[in-house]
Amino acid sequence: MPVVRRRAAMSPNGCLPPSRRSRRQASLGRSIILWRHAENPVRKFFDGSLKARLKSMEPFLADREWLVGPFSVADMLMADVLHLVDRFEGLANYPACKDYVARSTARPSFLKAYTDQMAHLAAAG
Repeated sequence: MPVVRRRAAMSPNGCLPPSRRSRRQASLGRSIILWRHAENPVRKFFDGSLKARLKSMEPFLADREWLVGPFSVADMLMADVLHLVDRFEGLANYPACKDYVARSTARPSFLKAYTDQMAHLAAAG
């Protein structure tokens, strides 16, 4: 017998109805507080996963300037992700990743995309 999964009822604008939205918003603060505790098992899982990925990226980036040939959209995306990790001191033990972020974020194309994105977010609210 096939498994039937029900989707959450959505309002006409594609958002969760107010009662579901408010429950989700109410739990967000608690989630953030729990995330801050190092003994949180979910955080431990994500920290371990991040460290494993950075460990594999480190030697890969140590041998090349960019991910695949010349600077590309792949580098912009990876730099954006690693830039966030670096903001929270997550690249302290990964010098090749840190250098990659510095090279990438110093490029005019990255700076323009980042500035445009921040302006868009500021205008949105």
